[in-house]
Amino acid sequence: MGEIINIQFCKSKNEIINKLRVNRETFFELDEKTKYDYALIGDIFNEFRYDLAFLERVLDDVTQNVKEDWTFEFNIRYLRLLEAQKQYNVRGYLVKDPVVPAELKIKVFGMTVSAQANIMMGKLKRAIENTNAQSIGMGFIVILEMFSYSDVIKDYYAEEFVRSIFQNPNIESFLHQTYESFEEIEKTGLMTFIINYVATRDESLAYYFINHAHVLGEINYVLECIKSNWELYIRSEESDIFTAISNDIFMYVHEQKNNSLEPNMSVAVDRIWEAAYYAAYELGNLETFYEQVVGHDPVYVKRLGAKFENLNVDNESPEFKMHYKSIRGIIQSHFKQITDLSYQLKVQRKDDTKH
Repeated sequence: MGEIINIQFCKSKNEIINKLRVNRETFFELDEKTKYDYALIGDIFNEFRYDLAFLERVLDDVTQNVKEDWTFEFNIRYLRLLEAQKQYNVRGYLVKDPVVPAELKIKVFGMTVSAQANIMMGKLKRAIENTNAQSIGMGFIVILEMFSYSDVIKDYYAEEFVRSIFQNPNIESFLHQTYESFEEIEKTGLMTFIINYVATRDESLAYYFINHAHVLGEINYVLECIKSNWELYIRSEESDIFTAISNDIFMYVHEQKNNSLEPNMSVAVDRIWEAAYYAAYELGNLETFYEQVVGHDPVYVKRLGAKFENLNVDNESPEFKMHYKSIRGIIQSHFKQITDLSYQLKVQRKDDTKH
């Protein structure tokens, strides 16, 4: 019982489907060998995909009486139908049960699918351990062998595998670390990028996507969101970095005040901040730094810039040199934490220009 077999009896599958169109209860009156056939259940899901109440009863019957892996396909298909129909006809659902909201139904059944998927993954891991393949990556080749009969199950695991690949490490950070712009990725082609990236983890999975691009819908959406947020990511990272820089410099100034024997401390503090602004100027970030510390004042920033054009740190006092070098080190250490490649290169170019 439960084997994937062709129906070989006097009544054809079409005859059964025709009877089911008239009376759904006909299914539950079939003998086990006929009823629990992979191909027949597939036809029923195709023909009655809008009658979710009936399909749920069929699925309950099958999963309770068949312990074969192919039943997983129909759990997936039923979940997809639930997701496609946020509001569905619940007539025929057990009379004693309340009408279950679609969102809750999807959540609950999704947990069932996830639980079964985890059980199947246990089998997958054991199969991987027993394989003689030298390099099988994440093991998608085993999925292809185990479920060669079911595109639904293969697609499900392909989606799960690629989702895990693009979540760890964070794909947005990876792209910003690797490419100067999203346009650079598009020149290569998004599909080419995805396949090449996936191939670094699992070549069989990458090859699968060549002929099953529809599985990548979620990843394409993620990439489009990353494209739309490209500049926002840079600004957000820059803001976080300069917040950290200003906090560290405020702490540096506070420590210098506590440890200083300078009689005129206000003048000394002003010189420390002048050294900080000059360090930011030298690194090409005076305007951003000043706005973070004091506020938006382009007129004063321009005046500072003009002043610093003629400033030579070698001609300044030992104290000024010390503060300048310390604060420049603080700024540069934070710049090293920036992940965006274009921003890193911009900072590097500005630094090179100053020397």
